Amino acid sequence: MAASLLRLSRPRRALLPLSVLRLPLSTQPREPSSNPRRGLPAFLSFLAAAVAGGTTATVAFCDSDGRDHRVGGKESTELVVRGELKRVPQEFVDELASFLGENLTVDLEERSFHGTPQNSFHKSVNVPDVVVFPKSQDEVRRIVMTCNKYEVPIVPYGGATSIEGHTLAPHGGVCIDMSSMKKIKSLHIEDMDVVVEPGVGWIELNEYLKPHGLFFPLDPGPGATIGGMCATRCSGSLAVRYGTMRDNVINLQVLLLSSTIFPLATHTNSNFFLVLQAVLPNGDVVKTGSRARKSAAGYDLARLIIGSEGTLGVITEVTLRLQKIPSHSVVAMCNFQTIKDAADVAIATMLSGIQVSRVELLDEVQIRAINLANGKSLPEVPTLMFEFIGTEAYALEQTLLVQKIAAEHHGSDFVFVEEPNAKEELWKIRKEALWAGFAMKPDHEAMITDVCVPLSRLAECISVSKRLLDASPLTCMVIAHAGDGNFHTIILFEPSQEDQRREAERLNHFMVHTALSMEGTCTGEHGVGTGKMKAIPGEGAGDRVTEDDEKDKSRAGSQQHHESREAHPTPRLHMTDVPKLLPACLIRQVLLL
Repeated sequence: MAASLLRLSRPRRALLPLSVLRLPLSTQPREPSSNPRRGLPAFLSFLAAAVAGGTTATVAFCDSDGRDHRVGGKESTELVVRGELKRVPQEFVDELASFLGENLTVDLEERSFHGTPQNSFHKSVNVPDVVVFPKSQDEVRRIVMTCNKYEVPIVPYGGATSIEGHTLAPHGGVCIDMSSMKKIKSLHIEDMDVVVEPGVGWIELNEYLKPHGLFFPLDPGPGATIGGMCATRCSGSLAVRYGTMRDNVINLQVLLLSSTIFPLATHTNSNFFLVLQAVLPNGDVVKTGSRARKSAAGYDLARLIIGSEGTLGVITEVTLRLQKIPSHSVVAMCNFQTIKDAADVAIATMLSGIQVSRVELLDEVQIRAINLANGKSLPEVPTLMFEFIGTEAYALEQTLLVQKIAAEHHGSDFVFVEEPNAKEELWKIRKEALWAGFAMKPDHEAMITDVCVPLSRLAECISVSKRLLDASPLTCMVIAHAGDGNFHTIILFEPSQEDQRREAERLNHFMVHTALSMEGTCTGEHGVGTGKMKAIPGEGAGDRVTEDDEKDKSRAGSQQHHESREAHPTPRLHMTDVPKLLPACLIRQVLLL
């Protein structure tokens, strides 16, 4: 069967978190709503309607039906995302099949594959009702229009390498597998940008770019695709030098999923993302800007799409900014007595102004796992890995400066290599860290934390977390993108053992709220999905700032204040409130028009 063959080779993307975005399924199509303000752009017409209707304005794919679809609460250890399933009508499937042909399946095995994350312990009570494989933007447009007509939920799906349950479909609906849209549409060598479809993988893209001396500098997990990388605002080990996905797009083209139509103006002062393009339920496609490297024209709503995790639209085209492949690089490794010493060196290196391209930290448990998995005999102590790029003389100079910094913080066994094979062997240690962890506990699953704190708080946050991890009966490993304050803990647990599952969740909960208490975030790069929903209220974005908040901020430099600050979430804007909030944000501008 064609769909089964596709499953073997396709990459997968990030999901529309349907645990909070639900449409009641209907057996009858909706009548399209009329636009009362034809003279205005569509998105302004929507906002104008919101003004006229006060708080009664609706957004098709984001309305609340009065129930709380969020997963668990502050103390929850629930890993199964619950939802209410209403089967899609046969006429809906027939209408999709009329233009998709064999690029559609209702096969249970295929639907279960798409509804079960391949890299996550999160599960859902339901799976998609239909899986579709569009090959063009026009097919995506027609799929979204049909889903809008029958009010059927949509789950965009790409590399599916995410680990927070992004690709779950708790309310069924349609899974739009974007893996067949993997064309590299145009490469502009002199402009150093490339236009791609969302199903292109970053590894395949870099293979294509290598003969031209160019590369795309983000390196998330193998199998990740550009569309999903945009949707989750991913980063990776090179983010300390090149920024995250939001800093790497020139332009997007997006098919928006709600009745809200926004002008996604480009913001090309960002480093790498130049253009986004989107499609609307009425068939329109929104492109966020040109290929120009700078623009001050309009709202910076492209940034809203990047990181929206499928809640706002289906990305159909992306223009990326590229970089020249460095002429020379040096990879270094150094050991430390404590994990705090290692984190302090990472902080000191960044404060020195040295332009490192990678700063990765691995604790002694992770090194032990690497030795076990690969038959190595590395010293089982906290370890820092660096990469320096530039000319041969510059890279070597930076290496020696960091060696001096490391020595001042009790670093030892500082080694560096310049040969390609030796560098590849060292970075292989870091890239295979997760799989090495599973070698220690082959029958276990991994709960992976992803907190990020201001760089000055990194050593403290890791040290506090490490004490708790070491006291736990579970096997826990720490890996950090130490140059930007982002660190992960791999917590191995037996999912069938309730006590282990609760202990893993307790550790995860502690680290998340420790990071939040230090003005950090519950996710530096993995995204929200379903796994981090319960932590989002503590982020603080969307809160009304009071005089007390300003007083707290003025005391932020006090260590005593930080230590005594209560680590609990405050009421906060939820991701799914964004489409409803935008009219309020833009209302004054609309009235001026």
